[in-house]
Formats: sequence, structure tokens, C-alpha cells
Amino acid sequence: MLIAPRPEPKDIDTWAKVDGGRWWQAVYDPAKAGAIVRTFRDRLAAIWRGPQSELDAWLDGRAADAMLLQPDLDRPGNIWLILRPNLPLEKLVASLIHGGGTLDIPRGQVSLFTPDAGWQSWHSSARRLELHEPLTLDNARKVVGNYASLAPPVFIVPMLALSLVSAILAMGVMIITRRRKK
Repeated sequence: MLIAPRPEPKDIDTWAKVDGGRWWQAVYDPAKAGAIVRTFRDRLAAIWRGPQSELDAWLDGRAADAMLLQPDLDRPGNIWLILRPNLPLEKLVASLIHGGGTLDIPRGQVSLFTPDAGWQSWHSSARRLELHEPLTLDNARKVVGNYASLAPPVFIVPMLALSLVSAILAMGVMIITRRRKK
């Protein structure tokens, strides 16, 4: 049996091919790590702001025959109606008149109207809460839940501060009572 001659194996440095000897570059890709950090930051910001907080993202890909716009949150009665040229107004007026008994009415700071889909509304995350009934023990949990859902930073930061103060006070009481026992 004939065996073909093999060349002598040379000393091969496997680490020399990995970016000039920096082995961690094979595991750590700065572009990929930066993309992961940006994605995490964007998702955290979206959770913090709440849903539909960006008007540009909400308007992207939508088309309408009419737009009802509330430009200033401080003046809710000041609204603008922007119409497409040559729009037949019968369906638009009918939706405004007959929509009062249904949920298909314009709500929020921006509302788009198409005759087929009706009204679609966007609410700003910067709007202020309004309580339309007196605060009672029966509705207090719902009010706090709505407040926390609409403005998480304004709700979470005071709760964390209260927790921190409570923990510091508890530690102080514990240290004072332990010193007295000795």
C-alpha cells in the first residue's frame, strides 16, 4: 500500500488571524454591541413614554381625506379641520353628527377621517389628566392606575423616593435600637 507523502506540519498560530492577536475582538463586535444598546435604550424610552407617543410614527403609512387637529393642549376648544380638495362633505358631516352615540368620533389631538374606516385618533402622551367626577374610595385605584399608565416617570420617581426614605428611616431605627441593647 502506497501512502502519499505529507508535508511537515508547521507551527500555526491560530490567534494571529484574530485581529492581530486581540482575541476579544472575535467575541466583541463594537457595531453589534452599539446596536444592541441603542435598541435597548429605544425600547426603554418607548416604555417610559407610553404607547403612541410619537406622532410621526403614528402618521407613517396612514392616509386620510380629513384631519382634525388640536394644536395647543392648553386650549382644547381651538381645533383645525384640514380637508382634501374636492372632498364630498356628506360622509364627513354625517360622521360628526351621527357619531355622538358611537365610539367612531374624533378623539385626541389628531384624528384622521376616511369614509371607509371612519375616524382614527392619536393621543399625545404630554396631555394632562382630567378627573370628570369626584375622587372617592371606589374610584381611587382606577385613578391611580390611569395616572401611572399615562405618566410613568411622574408616578415611579416619587414612589422610588418614598421607598428610599422609608428604607433609610428603617435602617436608622434599627441601628438606634441595636445600640441601646448593648
